[in-house]
Amino acid sequence: MNFNIPNKQHLNEQEQEINDQIALLSSEQKRVFYEEKQQKWKDHDTYAVMAYLCFFSMYYLYLKQYKHFCFYAALQLVFYCSLVLSYQADWYFWQLLGMGFVPILLQALYHSMFSEQIVRAYNINMCKIILKHINSLKNKVSR
Repeated sequence: MNFNIPNKQHLNEQEQEINDQIALLSSEQKRVFYEEKQQKWKDHDTYAVMAYLCFFSMYYLYLKQYKHFCFYAALQLVFYCSLVLSYQADWYFWQLLGMGFVPILLQALYHSMFSEQIVRAYNINMCKIILKHINSLKNKVSR
């Protein structure tokens, strides 16, 4: 699990840098930027609800983190299948429940509690990518 909580101060500084770069764009470039931003922008409340539901790490799909999603979904699928099998076969059901469900719950809690910073960091990175794309188009046109 990645427990690196994005620092709010650092996020504010990055947002200010992006706003400064947007101010330097022409009106046509700003229009393109805001159209792309509106299409790709993610909402932290939606992310928090997805994390709260704890269902196969769907919140990773929301932020297009496919590798994380595949890993955690497979891990949870194995856990849930083992849980069902252990309950039916009278194995160590309660131990398995504690070992598997607690990490899943902790991960979901982390993503719920820090959803605003996680999604802000995602949106900032997305804005940087859009700005880089717009600047590369501007450089191609000026040549």
